[in-house]
Amino acid sequence: MSVKRVQKLNELIRHALGQAFVTELNIPPGVLATITRVTVSPDLSYADITVSVLPTAAQVATQAHLAAHAGSLRTHLARTLIIRKMPLLRFHIDHSSEAVEEIDALIDKIHREE
Repeated sequence: MSVKRVQKLNELIRHALGQAFVTELNIPPGVLATITRVTVSPDLSYADITVSVLPTAAQVATQAHLAAHAGSLRTHLARTLIIRKMPLLRFHIDHSSEAVEEIDALIDKIHREE
C-alpha cells in the first residue's frame, strides 16, 4: 500500500475511533482520553493507536479498558470504514504530556530562583 494511502487510512481510523470513544466506550467521568496518533502497518496487519490520558493516574486503567474493548472498536471501524482488511488495534499510552509537565516544572523552578 502506498505511503499516501496509509497516511490517509491513519487519519480515517483516528477520526472514526475518536467518534467511537464518545459513543461506544464508557470512559469514567473525570478521565480525558485523546487519540494522538494512529500508525497502520504497511501490510494493514496492525494499527498502533497512541492515546493521551489525563489524569496520568488513570493511564493504566484506561489502557486496560481500551485493550478489553479493542474487538468491539475494531467491529465499529469495520462498519464505518470500507476497507478490505481491518487491522488489529493495539493501544499505547502517550507519555509526552508527562514530559511537558516536567519541563514546565523545571522552567517554573528556574524562574523562582532568579
